[in-house]
Amino acid sequence: MIKKLLTLSLFALTTNAYAGCLDDISTTSKVTTTIKGFFSKASTISTTSFIIIDKATCQASSGSTLLGTGTQANYYLSFDSSDVLLWETMMMAYKRDEKIDLTILPDVNGYNKIAYVMTPSGARYQ
Repeated sequence: MIKKLLTLSLFALTTNAYAGCLDDISTTSKVTTTIKGFFSKASTISTTSFIIIDKATCQASSGSTLLGTGTQANYYLSFDSSDVLLWETMMMAYKRDEKIDLTILPDVNGYNKIAYVMTPSGARYQ
């Protein structure tokens, strides 16, 4: 009996340990996060790249943009890597481990696209 209770308690603790900001929502318009990394598909015709949202530090505000299945499952947001200013802004925030505000667009092929970035987070209100 004690073994079952211990196992059940351990399961309850570990299932919530990795909950992120996108796990229990289906819509949002803004995500505040640090960038965990970048991902790019190997293709000569595609300029789509992805940032990996840091699940441990992200916060999502309410909004009406439906989350794509890939964004919700993998914590990836897509962007056009040919947009040099956007790429450099996110790379600088990644290097400084800065929180950024991301406004997102509806999903394309399962992943939401970044509309614009505000860095550092909350800069609009300062």
